[in-house]
Amino acid sequence: MALRAGKRHCETIMPNLRRILLTLTAAMFLSGIIIIALVLFNSLKPSVSKLPTDITSVKLSSIEPGVIKALNKLPGYIVIFRPNKKQIDELIAINNLVNNPKFTLMNIPKLFIYRPLGSSGCRLLRYDRGNDEMQWTNNEWPGGWIDPCHSGAWDYAGRAMIGINSSPDFEVENLQPLPYTIEQDEILFYPLTIE
Repeated sequence: MALRAGKRHCETIMPNLRRILLTLTAAMFLSGIIIIALVLFNSLKPSVSKLPTDITSVKLSSIEPGVIKALNKLPGYIVIFRPNKKQIDELIAINNLVNNPKFTLMNIPKLFIYRPLGSSGCRLLRYDRGNDEMQWTNNEWPGGWIDPCHSGAWDYAGRAMIGINSSPDFEVENLQPLPYTIEQDEILFYPLTIE
C-alpha cells in the first residue's frame, strides 16, 4: 500500500516538475536572446571615444575652381582640390590611365580632400600638366603627384596611375579621400582618420 501511495505521489509530482523545468528552460532561453540582442544593439552605436573631435572648417569660397589648396594642419598635410570645367574634362579623359573610380560628368565630386602621402608615409611631390621633368612617362603627363621615395603616381583626384612610376607587377592604391560635408559656405571634414 505504501508503495502504491509513493508511486501515485511521484506520478503527480513528475508532470508538475516537468512543467516547471520546461518553464525555467524557456525563460532562460528568452533571457539569453534578449541579452544577446541588447549587446548587438549597443555594438552598433559608435563609441564616444572613437568619434572625431577635431573638425576642420574651410570656406568654400576661398577655394577658386581650378585651385589645389594645401592645408598644413596637424597631424599632417591635407590637400583640397576643386576642379574647374577644363580639369573635370581632363580627369574624365584619363580614365583609361588610372584606377577606379572612372569619372563621368554625372558622378565626379565637386571637391577632393586627401593627404598626399605615399604608402610608406613619404610626402608626394606635385607636378603640373606639361612639366618638363615628367617627359620620361610614356603618356602625356596629366598633372598629379609622384612618390619620390618609392613607387607611385596619382592624378589630382587621388586615383593611382597605372604603370607610371611603378613596375607593372606593383599595385599602387588610390589616395584615401577624407569624408566631408558642405554646409552653406563651409567645408567641414575630420583631418584624423578613425581606426
